[in-house]
Amino acid sequence: MAQALQLTAPDAFDIDSDPLTRAQRWKTWARRFNSYIRAAGITDATQQLELLVYTAGEKLEDFMEDNSVQKGKSTNELIQKLQEIFDQKNSVVFLRYQFETCRQGEGESIDAWYHRLRKAADQCEFGELRDSLIRDKVVAHYRSEKIRRELLQLNDICLADVLKRIRTREAAEQQAQAMEENSSGGAAAMTTANVAALGPPRARPSQPFRRDPAMKDGGISCERCGRPGHRTCEAARDKACRRCGKIGHFARACRGTSRIPVRAVNEPDDHSYGQVEYLQDKSTEHELFSLRNSGSAWTQATVNGFKTTLLIDSGAACNIIDREAFERMPQKARLQAASDRVYPYGSQQPLKLLGKTDLQVSVFGCQETLPFLVLDGKGACIIGRRSAEDLGVLRVGPEDKAACELRSECPTDRLLAGVPKDLRQSPGAPSLDEILKENAQAFDGIGCLKNYAARIFLEEGARPVCHPPSRVPIHLAPAVDAELQYLEEQGIIEPVEGPCPWVSRIVVVPKEAPGEIRITQDLRELNKSVVRERHPIPTFEEVTVDMAGATLFSELDVAKAFYQIPVSEECRHLLTFSTPRGLRRLTRLCMGLSTAQEILQGVMSSVLAGLSKVKWIHDDIIVYGHSVAEHHNNLRECLQRLAQHGLTLNPAKCKLARTQVTFMGMRLSKDGVRPTESKLEAVNAFAEPTNVTEVRSFLGLVNYLAAFTPRLADLAKPLRNLTRKGQPWAWADLERQAFSDIKSQIASSGSLAFFNHRLPTQLIVDAGPAGLGAILSQTQSDGTRRPIAYASRTLSNVEQRYSQTEKEALAVKFGCLKFQFYLHGAPMFTVQTDHKPLVALFGSSSRPPPRIERMALRIQHMKFTVEYQPGPLNPADVLSRQPLPTPAPNVGEELDALSIAAVVQAAVPNALSLTSVQNSSQKDATIQATIRALETGRWSLESAELRSLHALRHELSAVDGVLLRGQRIIVPVALRRLVLDLAHRGHQCTRKTLDRLNIKVWWPRMQLETERFIATCRACLATSHAADVTASPLKPTPIPKAAWLTLGRIC
Repeated sequence: MAQALQLTAPDAFDIDSDPLTRAQRWKTWARRFNSYIRAAGITDATQQLELLVYTAGEKLEDFMEDNSVQKGKSTNELIQKLQEIFDQKNSVVFLRYQFETCRQGEGESIDAWYHRLRKAADQCEFGELRDSLIRDKVVAHYRSEKIRRELLQLNDICLADVLKRIRTREAAEQQAQAMEENSSGGAAAMTTANVAALGPPRARPSQPFRRDPAMKDGGISCERCGRPGHRTCEAARDKACRRCGKIGHFARACRGTSRIPVRAVNEPDDHSYGQVEYLQDKSTEHELFSLRNSGSAWTQATVNGFKTTLLIDSGAACNIIDREAFERMPQKARLQAASDRVYPYGSQQPLKLLGKTDLQVSVFGCQETLPFLVLDGKGACIIGRRSAEDLGVLRVGPEDKAACELRSECPTDRLLAGVPKDLRQSPGAPSLDEILKENAQAFDGIGCLKNYAARIFLEEGARPVCHPPSRVPIHLAPAVDAELQYLEEQGIIEPVEGPCPWVSRIVVVPKEAPGEIRITQDLRELNKSVVRERHPIPTFEEVTVDMAGATLFSELDVAKAFYQIPVSEECRHLLTFSTPRGLRRLTRLCMGLSTAQEILQGVMSSVLAGLSKVKWIHDDIIVYGHSVAEHHNNLRECLQRLAQHGLTLNPAKCKLARTQVTFMGMRLSKDGVRPTESKLEAVNAFAEPTNVTEVRSFLGLVNYLAAFTPRLADLAKPLRNLTRKGQPWAWADLERQAFSDIKSQIASSGSLAFFNHRLPTQLIVDAGPAGLGAILSQTQSDGTRRPIAYASRTLSNVEQRYSQTEKEALAVKFGCLKFQFYLHGAPMFTVQTDHKPLVALFGSSSRPPPRIERMALRIQHMKFTVEYQPGPLNPADVLSRQPLPTPAPNVGEELDALSIAAVVQAAVPNALSLTSVQNSSQKDATIQATIRALETGRWSLESAELRSLHALRHELSAVDGVLLRGQRIIVPVALRRLVLDLAHRGHQCTRKTLDRLNIKVWWPRMQLETERFIATCRACLATSHAADVTASPLKPTPIPKAAWLTLGRIC
């Protein structure tokens, strides 16, 4: 009988570690446990089951209790239950994704990689395809390209043959390497001597191991692990050397040369030690060096508000800060788990880390957000090479004069020029000087957006276009060459290698300054195939809607905004253009690309999202506040956000802490919005037009300012008449006077208040003979009423034929839809009109005529009350009488006409046609007089029928020559007899006949005529039950007192 062994039980199962691999780890742990109980000779089922629960640990036992998992009768049964639960928590799609992303690690052997691939594939339910998929993965992603080419030349090779060939090749490489190392001892010794010449520190285990020829046998060290006392071991099996990257030995025993070039940092003297850094890009293992001599680069710095001393170490691969400094920071940072390993110089044991975080470092006036590893203990705070270069405090090579000149162009004094001292600082907020010093990098040169690359999408079937090069004029050639050199140094353009199907022309635009030019590209052909992103761009009203009460503003401008947005590598070939230096392509966005504005707006929305009282359109940013402290805090957050994302501003175009600024062509101040002086000067300097084209240009300019001038539409009417088709040109005194009055009116225009959703809102509307007017105003906190915006438009030819009531209702609809951005969603606002019938027509219980009903439906989503205000007190009366031109086409009018036409068609009796009603109405004098009265407002009350229609004028409307009362047709006299005959079909009584008529038609005295018609109906008279001779009434027979006293006979 086999003897039971005293073996150590497996470690407890870690159920909390990585839930994504829990199922596979449980399978491995269960297999190891079964091996343990077999080796230990434990055969009792109950003992095996209890031992499994005990060995797996307390956490697994709690998991079983939480999920109501019973132990069962055997270990296999319990293992299977838990395996099923763990398998349910992983999606097959995710497991296959893990298999797809399983790549061979740096220095990983084929056996180790195959083991990981097989474990990943076992969970993916590949079935019979498992081996073939693993084979494809090995061939496609094995690190040796030479072996891959050899394997691809073989047809129908199986997985076993692939592994056999790769193992043979790896073994041959390891054997050849060992032979080459033994035969090149002199060269290796020379390399060692060169490294040692740098002055290594004491006990440097990471130096290549060299056996001393005088060493006795007792001093033998292992050629694999580097430890003394033995020649070889298996400790380094399948392990990669951190120095040379090869498999099978540790760095302390490395006999090869480093894969990474050896770089000496500082030239040491006899008493100082230099540094050697071995780095691999994107590695999570770092070697840390620290110079402790008098030449070390220690400097004062501020890290998240904490002033400390930093070592700028060009030999460090990461940034380190100790625990004490991290905990003393006033601005706390969020700590995240770190998988990085940091090795001190000359040690194989990594430092203990608390985690990693991003900290804001300010040194030498430069500020940057950098990644730090937090050391669990006390040590030096170190800035590594790459971060020091990002901060601009470490430079390799000669000084960049252009960069120095660019930095010198941004003094803070220039940004603070013109700012009163009382606005520079306020209690509860940092001063402007502090804000600018903290965020100096936000004004430094041309930035580059971090962690983003724009993509350009083309339509399917887009055909590339290659333009011939444009010749640069000889006098501009030096400036063009200098600008190309600058753009190339800044990384904005780069040379093109290989063929390129898309090539655009270079466009050279001279600037106002002598000798300066701007380089752009002719991208018209590319724009024809570019798919626009259609990112929403806010309107001026949307930007200024929250500015009510603002007293201080800052105007910011992104420096060459397009050049700060990188383009993805796969799209850069689309931006290739020809230059005197050859083909170059843009690495950033550029002006002229059709989708550039949308991309820029999307980027700005992403960068500045969530900031309070910060608005932007494209590259123009406005920061405002209700107080000095609020403004300064908002400005600080905005600059920090821009710096965090790598964007910079143009200091020459930035204006800080101003009581009024220019934004999107408008002047913003605490009083509201008004036109800029440049716009007013452009209008005043406009010469008298000499043709229709110049008149249209002038009207287009002044229409931009229509919101500030309520009488603009009236004054411009003579000029608008000149722009009509077929109108002969005639510039007379009337037009000249109108031109002069417009200039005077705009010059004296006032400011409009900012909209405040907390204040009562009024919409004042009016309709004139030829136009509509609307004024949006609000009652301010001091009780005064200030206008927010003006609006007006002319009526179309069809709308001018509306009745006055319909015109007034149309004005209500126009005002509500024009200012829908302000009114939609408001709890309640007031509509003021000088037409009293609208108060009842827009009531909840009214049934207005079809056209007015259609208008009411268009604005039913708004909550408002209608108030009557007499005409002399209605300021919108002027706008309605002098409206602006109506934009064509009028979609609302078309929709209204379709809806009303459907109502009219439904009102026509079934036995009649709409055409017959229209023809008869044209011949009916009363109906025609009524229609004219509705259009002109002038009634003739000579006949009784016209007087009866005048009394109902607010219910009347005319559509396509048909007169309506509400939704019922007013029948012409010629068709009334026919309509009565149709309604009386079946010879119903008077009441039922009238009910039929009232559904669709009406005319004055319709009820009286219906009664007379029925009274003379012969069929009704012939079938009437009324007798000519009235019989005597029946009398009851008295009941006899006894039988047979009264007798009767039936004849």
